[in-house]
Amino acid sequence: DSALDRRPDWSPDGQFIVFSSARSGSLELYIMRSDGTDVRSLDAGAGSNFDPAWSPDGQQIVFLSDRDGNYEIYRINVPALAP
Repeated sequence: DSALDRRPDWSPDGQFIVFSSARSGSLELYIMRSDGTDVRSLDAGAGSNFDPAWSPDGQQIVFLSDRDGNYEIYRINVPALAP
């Protein structure tokens, strides 16, 4: 894929990476295993979603979004991830 993947952040336990990518046509959040497998899109809502970061406990991800017409910080719960 030729889309730019950017701003990766490792989960606190080192098992996963969250990042933003335009691979679907707009900037969205993705999560994958630290070995690069099991890449999946996170449903972070409308707008451009980027610059993700894990919470210290690994239960949430915060990110920037312009879904309301200006840039604000949002958070989502991390989906259940099999080890």
